[in-house]
Amino acid sequence: MNARIARVIRSVSRGDALLALGALAIIWCAAVIHLTQERQLFLHAARDNARNLSQAFSEHILGEIRSVDQTLLLLRRDWSRDPDSFQLADWAAATQSIDELAIQLSLVGPTGTLLQTNVGRTAPIDLSDREHFKVQRDASTDALFISQPVLGRASGKWTIQFTRRLLDRSGAFAGVVVGSIDALQLSRFYESIRVGRHGAIALVGLDGVVRARAPLADGVLGHQMAGASFIAAVAAADDGVYTAGSELDGTRRIVAFQRVTGLPVVVLVGLSEADVLRPFLQDLLSYLVVCFALSAAVLCALAVSAHHRRRHRAAKDALDATLNNVAQGVLMIGPDRSIKVMNPKVAELLGLPPELLAGNPTFDDLTAWQIEAGEFGPATPKSALREFIEAGGIALGENVYERERPNGRHIEIRTRVLPDGSAVRTYTDVTQFRQSERALAEARDAAEQASEARARFLAVVSHEIRTPMNGVIGLAELLQRTEMTDEQKRWVDTLRASADHLLRLIDDILEFTRLNVDGIEFERVPFDPVAIAREAFLCIEAHAAKKGLAHAIIEPETSCVVEGDPARLRQVLINLLGNAVKFTQDGSVRLLVLPPEIGEHEATWHFLVQDTGIGIAADALPRLFHEFTQVDGSIARRFGGSGLGLAISKRLVERMGGTITISSEIARGSVFEVSVTLPLSAVPLTALEEAPALPSERQFCALSVLLAEDDSINAMVAIAMLERMGHRVAWVEDGAAAVEAATTAHFDLILMDMMMPVMDGLTATRAIRALPGERGQVSIYAFTANAFKEDGERYRKAGADGYLTKPIRFDALLAVTERLATPRPVDAVPEPPAQRAGVMLAGVMHAAPTHAGPMHFDEPVMAALIANLGMETAGRIRDRFLRDLPQHLSRIRTAASKRDWAALTREAHSLKGAAASLGLRSIVETAATLEQQSAGPDIPGCAETIDALDRCATAGAAALRAFEMAAA
Repeated sequence: MNARIARVIRSVSRGDALLALGALAIIWCAAVIHLTQERQLFLHAARDNARNLSQAFSEHILGEIRSVDQTLLLLRRDWSRDPDSFQLADWAAATQSIDELAIQLSLVGPTGTLLQTNVGRTAPIDLSDREHFKVQRDASTDALFISQPVLGRASGKWTIQFTRRLLDRSGAFAGVVVGSIDALQLSRFYESIRVGRHGAIALVGLDGVVRARAPLADGVLGHQMAGASFIAAVAAADDGVYTAGSELDGTRRIVAFQRVTGLPVVVLVGLSEADVLRPFLQDLLSYLVVCFALSAAVLCALAVSAHHRRRHRAAKDALDATLNNVAQGVLMIGPDRSIKVMNPKVAELLGLPPELLAGNPTFDDLTAWQIEAGEFGPATPKSALREFIEAGGIALGENVYERERPNGRHIEIRTRVLPDGSAVRTYTDVTQFRQSERALAEARDAAEQASEARARFLAVVSHEIRTPMNGVIGLAELLQRTEMTDEQKRWVDTLRASADHLLRLIDDILEFTRLNVDGIEFERVPFDPVAIAREAFLCIEAHAAKKGLAHAIIEPETSCVVEGDPARLRQVLINLLGNAVKFTQDGSVRLLVLPPEIGEHEATWHFLVQDTGIGIAADALPRLFHEFTQVDGSIARRFGGSGLGLAISKRLVERMGGTITISSEIARGSVFEVSVTLPLSAVPLTALEEAPALPSERQFCALSVLLAEDDSINAMVAIAMLERMGHRVAWVEDGAAAVEAATTAHFDLILMDMMMPVMDGLTATRAIRALPGERGQVSIYAFTANAFKEDGERYRKAGADGYLTKPIRFDALLAVTERLATPRPVDAVPEPPAQRAGVMLAGVMHAAPTHAGPMHFDEPVMAALIANLGMETAGRIRDRFLRDLPQHLSRIRTAASKRDWAALTREAHSLKGAAASLGLRSIVETAATLEQQSAGPDIPGCAETIDALDRCATAGAAALRAFEMAAA
């Protein structure tokens, strides 16, 4: 055989050998070059494929996270409307927009305790150590937070927490709303996407912690990636491709990463080099066979070429399938502005016609059609968006804009220009998101308007109700200072107690109308519940007797002193007794006070109000305590009432920790039972039974008082009252002068008007509180015409110890001074001015009726002023007001003409306070309206109101002169 081979070799010519060697060299060189290029082609295609998948998955996860965030925002909005009664499980069942990946929605309290989940109530779980709670608790801004995978204490699953912070109505931190995404489910979603046998998809935070991964293995979720390749790549750019071995399973992969826009997470798509090059290795074997079998070289080359085309087509089909199923429209534009890739969502969102798409249009063809269709507005005048589109429609780098199509759909267009000049553009339908935003904004505006309207309504109602009540209380005070029989004194005392109770009840109703019953402050003072029951019964005794009803109060033989709010308990009992008398035509009304159940630290009291009235049907009892509800419309027509009293009583009793129940039968009557458990007091019952001395019997050492009041009329009234009480008064007319006086002299009490020139009362109060030593500790009381509780809170925050409302009441001012003064011996008290009191009484009793009408002048207010200060002092105040009135009106017109709204507000406020002291009702109301309008300012309204103020001033002055002349 060797000889045969030798013969064959020898038979081959040198030329054939050279040709064969040349052919072999060409074949092998061509094979090597081709295989090298093919390998690079596979790697390059894999890099592009991984890059495109990472971009597509980035848009997908962005949409999923936005959906979860939108759910959290909607949940937070609905929770903020009524936090106390909000039920998360009911809300979740009624809400259709909850993302499919959200396995649990939770509400976490401000201390980190789990309150509710969408699967119903659960045992309290402490989540205060969780990162997603601490981040929101310590945050200063409202932002979505995405946590590391944690093992849920409520769900028992590995979850990723999406959180938003909750705020209460005051803006304080109220907890966290949490959306928990099942990390395993998210990982299984990624496993459904084909990225090769050894490929991987992962969602990783910028902190390097793995949130989700496919394929999933033990220890992957929450793993901290410390690989240098990943850290360096993510730190250098928002997207890119690198090749490295996995620190999780050691597989070497081509990894494309894409940061999710606006979120601290990165999508990683890793294609295994082994999977990518597996077809290449198969081709290599084929080429070797071809090279060794020269006769099949061409056929093998053709087969390999066909094989390559099939591979590329399969890769393209996989990409197309992915793009066709994402929620966003995806458009890839080449450097020559040709369209390389366009999924069907683009045509759907942009409304592109089929005939346009049939001709393989370029990007410029698409924009030309949109311009012609009016998608970017008219040709003239051109909008900035149309100019941008006509200039090319693609800006360098990454840019995002949003536009509204003519059909009302909102589209977000996001474009990224790649280094080779090509661009990737995505279109996202954000219509529902914008509608939700608009709905939230409209709801916020509506709430603000409702709040403003409610505030205006309460201001008007408060003023309208307080004005006649001022007259009732003033006349009651006047009668209390006259000689009366015991029976008359009891009647007047009952009148005064009822009027005071009515005024307080009016305040509570206003608080209830403002939907803020929880804001009502409850006192905690010692009192005897039996005495409170007697006082309540006394208020309805006259009415019951007038109707001819038998009435009685049955008291226990024993009693005890408890701590609580006696006025609130009295209010409840008066309301129930009043209803009993109202709805009883004949028979009896009884108040039973059962013996208390006295424990070691507290006592339980039961009060039963029984009547033989019309009764209530059993089916009407469940709605008896509803607001503004009466069980029968005919009852409202026969007996009147707003249907609010029992609702207020129920809330007050519940706030005191008690209960109120009812049993009733038609035509046989009703029994209301109030049960309250209150802490026992250390004060003995005998101490409460000691009658306090009357104001005229209590004498105190004189105080040094600083009065800061810019209105001379109000100042005269206050000075006269204080001097009548025996105090020394220094008067300044603005806040700056008050600060200076408090700095240089010692005062026991400062009475500070809140609205003054140069420096207002709030600023002056803060300045005095900042003084060192005793000067900064002086007692300060605010003078104000605003009687709302929030105003009082503002004054107290500024440093005031309390506040007095205008018009100034003698007893209220006396109570303030008595708190600060020390008692003095009776023999040191000067003789009271009895003669002046006699003149005052004569002046009041013989005051002739005025002809100005009740809208201009409240005579009882002036009568009370004369009663407290005497005819001479009241006359000086009246003269001073009449002399200053034209100057007030002149300054008001000057401020309005110069549009000096601050001065106009100040002057209107000053005139309102001065007129209130004299009972000039129409001036007070008109000046109050002007004060509100100037704060706006409402320019046309101010002009009309100033004209009306002139007319009211003329009529009020005439009425005041007529009253004084008749009194004289």
